[in-house]
Amino acid sequence: GVERRSIQAHEHRSAETETTAASPSQHGLRFRQLLNGLQCTEEQLAFVEGHRLRQMLRGVNAIAASEPVALAFENLYEDLAPVRFACDVLFWRLERPLVDAAK
Repeated sequence: GVERRSIQAHEHRSAETETTAASPSQHGLRFRQLLNGLQCTEEQLAFVEGHRLRQMLRGVNAIAASEPVALAFENLYEDLAPVRFACDVLFWRLERPLVDAAK
């Protein structure tokens, strides 16, 4: 009766949650692209001018190296427009020094 319908409803909601969690959103995909685009080695970092820029790039590498941390940042990027804007600006700011260091 009622208990069986409740269990079925719970199982249905659980299946929807699993499906949603397995399918990254457009913003989630964008965050991962940005994150992957800034991956670099310590050797590459040696050619980046500016201690602060190197430290920020190391921070990006640390985020990417830990899946739970990357997922937490991805969730913030997906859910909060101000965070999304700030990340876009930050990634845009960090990308140029990396390109220049590769020359």
